[in-house]
Amino acid sequence: MANKLAALKFTLTYPAPGGGTNSVPSTTVSCPFLSQSEGTIDIPGLSAPAVEFPISFGSIGDGATLLLVFNKTPQPLTLKLNGGDVENTIPAADCAVIACGNTLGGTPVTSASVTTTDTVGADAVSVDYLVFGDPIAP
Repeated sequence: MANKLAALKFTLTYPAPGGGTNSVPSTTVSCPFLSQSEGTIDIPGLSAPAVEFPISFGSIGDGATLLLVFNKTPQPLTLKLNGGDVENTIPAADCAVIACGNTLGGTPVTSASVTTTDTVGADAVSVDYLVFGDPIAP
C-alpha cells in the first residue's frame, strides 16, 4: 500500500532583527501517512488545574508525521509529547502544529496529551486534534 500525503501549506512573517518585516515564501510540508486519527476532547466544566487528557493516536503506532491540536479553551494548555519528554504551551484559542515530513530515522512522536493550567470555568470546553502517521519507507 502506498503512502497518502497530508500537505501543510503555510507562510511566515516576523520582525527582522534590524527592523522591518521578513517573510518566508509560501512553503508546503508533505507528511506521508497510512493511518490517521481525529477527534475532540471534551474538558468538563470546573476541571481542576493539572488534569491531563490524552490525544488518541488510534492505530498509529510508529509515530506521527503531522499533529495539529486546536485549543478551543479560554486558557493556555500544556501539550506533552511522548509522555512528557517534551512540553509546550498552546495559548488560549490557538493551535499547535508539529509537521515532520518523515519520522524514519528520527525520534517519532508516539503520544501526546493536553493538560489544564488553571481551573476550567463552569462551561465545558474542548480541544480538537488531527494526527497523521505510520508512513512506509519509500
